[in-house]
Amino acid sequence: MPESAHLMLIDGHALIYRAFHALPPLSTTRGELTNAVFGFTSMVLKAVQELRPTHMACTFDRPKPTFRHEEFKEYKAQRPAMPSELSGQIRRVRQVVDVLRVPVFELDGYEADDLLGTLSKQAAAAEVMTTIVTGDLDTLQLVGPFVRVYAPRGRMSDIVVYDVEKVHERFGVAPIQTIDIKALKGDPSDNIPGIPGFGEKTASDLVARYGSVEGILDHLDQLKGKQRELLAEYADQARQGKRLVTIVDAPVQLDLDACRRPDYDRAQAVELFRELEFNSLVPRLPRPAGAPAAEALSEPAGPLYGSAPVAHQVSMFDIAGAAAEVPAAAPERPLRGERAEEPASGDADLPVIAPGIRLADTPSRVDLLAQELRRVGAFSLKLVGTHPLPMEARLLGLAAAPDGAPPAYVPLAEAPELAQRLTAVLSDPAVRKAGHDLKYDLLLLRRQGIALEGIDFDTSIAYFLVSNDRTPNLKDVALQKLDEELTTLRDLTGTGARAVPLAMLPLEQLAQAACGEADAARRLAPLLEQELRSKAIYQLFKEVELPLIPVLAEMEFNGVAIDTAFLRKLAGELDERLRALEKDIYLDVGHDFNIGSTQQLGQVLFTELHLPGGKRTKTGYSTDASVLEELSDAHAVVAKVLEWRQLGKLKSTYVDALPGLLNRETGRVHTSFNQTTASTGRLSSSDPNLQNIPIRTDTGLQVRGAFVCSNQGWWLLAADYSQIELRILAHVTNDPNLIGAFERGEDIHASTAAFVFKVPLGQVTPDMRRVAKMVNFGIAYGLSDFGLARGTGMSRQEAASFIKNYMDTYQGIQRYMQQTRVDAAELGYVCTLLNRRRYIPDIHAANYQLRSAAERMAINMPIQGTAADIIKLAMIRLHADMRTRGMRSRMLLQVHDELVFEVPEDELEALAHLTRETMEGSLKLAVPLTVELKKGRTWGEMVPLRVPESRVA
Repeated sequence: MPESAHLMLIDGHALIYRAFHALPPLSTTRGELTNAVFGFTSMVLKAVQELRPTHMACTFDRPKPTFRHEEFKEYKAQRPAMPSELSGQIRRVRQVVDVLRVPVFELDGYEADDLLGTLSKQAAAAEVMTTIVTGDLDTLQLVGPFVRVYAPRGRMSDIVVYDVEKVHERFGVAPIQTIDIKALKGDPSDNIPGIPGFGEKTASDLVARYGSVEGILDHLDQLKGKQRELLAEYADQARQGKRLVTIVDAPVQLDLDACRRPDYDRAQAVELFRELEFNSLVPRLPRPAGAPAAEALSEPAGPLYGSAPVAHQVSMFDIAGAAAEVPAAAPERPLRGERAEEPASGDADLPVIAPGIRLADTPSRVDLLAQELRRVGAFSLKLVGTHPLPMEARLLGLAAAPDGAPPAYVPLAEAPELAQRLTAVLSDPAVRKAGHDLKYDLLLLRRQGIALEGIDFDTSIAYFLVSNDRTPNLKDVALQKLDEELTTLRDLTGTGARAVPLAMLPLEQLAQAACGEADAARRLAPLLEQELRSKAIYQLFKEVELPLIPVLAEMEFNGVAIDTAFLRKLAGELDERLRALEKDIYLDVGHDFNIGSTQQLGQVLFTELHLPGGKRTKTGYSTDASVLEELSDAHAVVAKVLEWRQLGKLKSTYVDALPGLLNRETGRVHTSFNQTTASTGRLSSSDPNLQNIPIRTDTGLQVRGAFVCSNQGWWLLAADYSQIELRILAHVTNDPNLIGAFERGEDIHASTAAFVFKVPLGQVTPDMRRVAKMVNFGIAYGLSDFGLARGTGMSRQEAASFIKNYMDTYQGIQRYMQQTRVDAAELGYVCTLLNRRRYIPDIHAANYQLRSAAERMAINMPIQGTAADIIKLAMIRLHADMRTRGMRSRMLLQVHDELVFEVPEDELEALAHLTRETMEGSLKLAVPLTVELKKGRTWGEMVPLRVPESRVA
C-alpha cells in the first residue's frame, strides 16, 4: 500500500444527529426540512477538501437490536423515538451518499462504531492512515498511530482532529482508556448508568492513576470515603458499562480497492443538490481530474457561454487547487492600455476573443455593437465595477447579450469614453433591457452621466418573488433554473485574504464571466416570466417592483448630508455617559469587570448577585436582551447594563461610523435599498443601515439630528403613514367594530379599550389604552397571554381574559386568523392584497414551536407585506410626479412607513400636499389611509407641518 494512502470513514448516523441538533431548521421552498442533510453533506465535503483522502467508506446503524441490547435490556432504552423531522431526512442522506458513490458498511447485530473499529484496525494493520469523521466522541478509543478522529465541536464548522496527543490533552489518558472513563461517569445518551456522582474529572483522575476500571477496583483499599463505598456498591455496574461501551470486532472485511477514489457522476450530484436547494454546496463538489476550479473560463458549454459542463464521470477526490492554474491562451488581442487596430471600412464583425465571446474595444466596434443592439431591440447587460457598492465603484467594462448573437464585451478600464458611444441605445426606452440586479448597473451608468431606460426584466427580483430566496445569487438561480454551473465575477475575485481585485484580472476572464452573467440573465428572463405569470405575480413584478428600481437608484444616488462636527461632539458626550454608566455599574456590583463580556456579566448577575432565571449555555450564562429585560426590575444594575449596551451600539454603529462612510466624490452618505431581502416585501437598508436608528429614545433622536439639509434654506420633509398596519387589518378582516372606529376618526387604541373593558370612550384611562395598544399592535404577531402579562404587569389569567374579550369584540380578526392558518396549510403560502407571496414551509412541521412560528408568520405577512406594497406604490407615483413637475426636491430615505425628502423652501407646501395626496391614495381600502407630515432642518428635530386637506376621498 502506498505511503500516501488515506482512508476516510464516515460515521453516518452520528454525523446526521449532530447536524440535526447543531443547525437551525432549514427548509426548501417546497417545505422539505433539510438541516440534517445539509449539515451531513457540508461536513463530508469539508472533510474531503481538508483531508484529501484516497479511499472512503460510510457506516450506518441498523434498526435491529445488537448484542448490547441482549446483555442490557435498558441499553439506549431511554432514547425517545427519532423525531419525525429527522427520520424523513435519513433517506435524503442515503441519496447523497449514493450519488457520491461512497461504499456503505452496515450489519445487523452490530453498531456503526463496531464497523468503524473493525475497518480502522484492518486499515491500520496495512499501515493505511485512517480518519474517522464523526459527530460524537465514542470512537476516541480507536485512536492510535494510524487512526485519528475528525469531529465538530459546538457548531458544525468548528473541527477538532484527535490524535493520541490530543486525546491525552483533553482527558489525561490514552485513547483506549476513554472507555474506562465513560464506564465510570456513565453516558445518558446510551443509558449507561456509570457510578452515581462520578463526573468526567473524577473518572479521568482515577483512570489516570490506576489505568482501568479493573485497576481501580483492585485498589479499592487505597481509596477513602464515599468514592470507595460507591465503587464497591456499583462495581458490577461499572464492569458492565465498560463492556457495553467497548467497540468490538465485527464480521466485515475492508476491501481497499473497492473504497479507492470512488468515481461519481457529477451531473447527478448537481441535480440532487438542485432538488435539495443546496446551491452553496455545488461549488464544493469535486471537479474532473486536472481541471481548474474556474474551468468555465476556458471551455464553452452549450448555449451558456463560459459555463462549466457538468456531465463528467470524475474522481471524488480530484479537487483542483485552482488558484494557481493558468487559463489557456486566448487569441491575440490588444494589450491593456493599447488600442486595437481599427477594422477596415465595411468590417461588420466584432472579433472573437474566446469561444462565443466578442470584443468591442474601439470606437467603431462599439458603434457596430450599438447598431446591433438597437436593431435587435432587446438585450441583457452586466456592468463590471471594482466595488460591490456602485457609488464606490470604478467602471471596468460592460457586457451585452442580445438575442440571436453571442454576447459582446466593452472594456472600459482604460477607455471609459467608449461607454458614451452606447448612450443612445442605453437611454432608449424602446430598447428593452434585462439583467440581474439592474439597480447596480443603473447607478454605475448614472455616475458616468448615462441614463439607463427601458428596464424590462430583473432576474434577481423575479426569482425572489417566485421563491422568497433572499438576495438571490445569479450563480444559484442559473443552477436552479438552467441546470448550469455559472462562473461569475464573484467567483473570479475569491474571498478573504486570497481575494483578487477585478481590475487585476486578465481581460478574457472578465469578458467571459461578465458575458456569461449577461447571457444567463437573458435566458432566465422568459423562464422566470412564465413562472411569475403562472403564480399570478407578474403584475406585481411589472407594476411595482420594476418601476421601483429607478426610484431607489435615484434615492441612493442622492444620498443624505451628515453634520460631522455634530457627530464628533455627540461622540464625546456619549463617551462621558458611557464612562458614568460604567462607574455606576461597578458601584452597584462592588468591583470592576468587563461589561461587554457575556461570560463575566453572567457571572456577576447570576453567581454573585444571585438574580433569578439564569440560563446556562455551553459558554456560561445567557445575557441576551430578552433575558436582561425580564430582569430589569430585579436589580438596578440590569437597566444600566441595557442602557450601556444601547448607547455603545448607537455610538459604534452610527456616531463613530457615519463620518467614515462619507463618499469622497459627493461628501454624502449613500445607503443601499434592497428589494430582495425581506420576505414580506419590505425594503431594507444597508451599508449603512439607516432604518434601525431608534426613534423612541432621546439618543436615537440625537443621532437623527446629524442628518441635515445640504442647501441653505432647504427643509427636510417627513411623511409617515399613521397606523397603516391596523388599517390594513381592518380592511382584510372586514371587522365592523374596527372599521367603524377608523371611519369615525376615533383614537383606535382608546376605542379598543372602551370595547374590551366595556366602558364609555370618555372613561378610558391611560393604563387601559396602553394595554389595548399593546394588543392592537401585537395581535397579528401572535401576542400571547404570557407576552401581554409580561408587558403590562397583568397576571397571566387577566391577560388571557383580556385577549378573549378582544377576540369576542373583533370577531372579524378571529375569523381572519383562523382562515389564514387554514389557507396557509392548504396552499403552503400566503399573499398580500397585491398578491405578493410568502411561502411558509414550516406550516406542517410536527414540532409545535416551528409550526406556531409559521402560523404567526402567515397571519402577519399579508398585513406587513401589504403595507410595504402600499408605500412602494406611493414612491413610484411620487417619483414620477416630481419629475413631471420639474421639482428640485429629492426623495432621500424610506424607513418602513416613512418617506424623507430634501425640499427647497419654495416647494415645501406643494410637495407636502402632493406627498400626502399620493400616499393616502396609493391603494383604496375599506378605511381611509392617513399621513402625518413633519418638517425640520434636521431629521431629529421635526415639527408637525399643516397643509390644506387632501383632495383624496
